[in-house]
Amino acid sequence: MQCGLCEAQQENYRIIEENEDTFSIIPTSPLKLGHIMILPKRHVEKISELSGKELKNFFQLVEKLKEAVKRSSNQDPIFHINTGKHKSQEHFHLHIVPTKSNLRKLIADQEDVPERQAQPKEKMEEMKNIILKNIGS
Repeated sequence: MQCGLCEAQQENYRIIEENEDTFSIIPTSPLKLGHIMILPKRHVEKISELSGKELKNFFQLVEKLKEAVKRSSNQDPIFHINTGKHKSQEHFHLHIVPTKSNLRKLIADQEDVPERQAQPKEKMEEMKNIILKNIGS
């Protein structure tokens, strides 16, 4: 199988930082300065396929680069992992993107829902039960 993100490990002009198990790159279509991707060096499709050591190295690099993105862009970054139909690549990766807004505001604006709307306990329990019913499905 040929994977463009695995091949990116050879594209030195895109590589920002790496450790034993993880590397970071500039996406081929960055949204803005500071938009980067963090990836395991080993090709995996899901985060659950990473070993404990790989996960530790992955999130150490995320933490290190989060601060670099913040200093480079003067904006706090958000982290994002695409799943399901939103995925454009089969190689697991995380995006770090600096933004003026937080994730709640971005989604509220995009989905045309209230940014904050407190729910009664009964509604929260109903939501919880729907999710619980689908664990392991």
